Amino acid sequence: MYEFAECLAHKERLKTDTTTRIKDPVFERVRDYLHSHVTEEVSLDELSQVAQMSKYHLLRRFRDYFGMTPHQYWQNYRINRAKEALELGMSLADVAFTFGFSDLSYFNRRFKPVFGITPYQFRRNLLRT
Repeated sequence: MYEFAECLAHKERLKTDTTTRIKDPVFERVRDYLHSHVTEEVSLDELSQVAQMSKYHLLRRFRDYFGMTPHQYWQNYRINRAKEALELGMSLADVAFTFGFSDLSYFNRRFKPVFGITPYQFRRNLLRT
């Protein structure tokens, strides 16, 4: 019971922290750039040009702002967009290639750790309901 209460308290603190965070236009611009280039490979050099800061400074500040590196953020965003595309009925191969995964095997390796099942299993579960 104590662990459950701690978990709820932790979630409440996180909720408060994210709602009071002041938006930084530099990192919002970097995020928007990542979102608009979801189907392409994006380099740290490109992002540092968008942010107009060195790539090492960008890495530190981005991690402080979003809680993860730009690459982790971009991977999470791509995999979530891919999941949405699967929910809309797009084929596995089309989803993989549309969202920049080099092949189905790589798409499976990125999808399964996040959602606990392969994209095929996810798709099959959707079709059953």
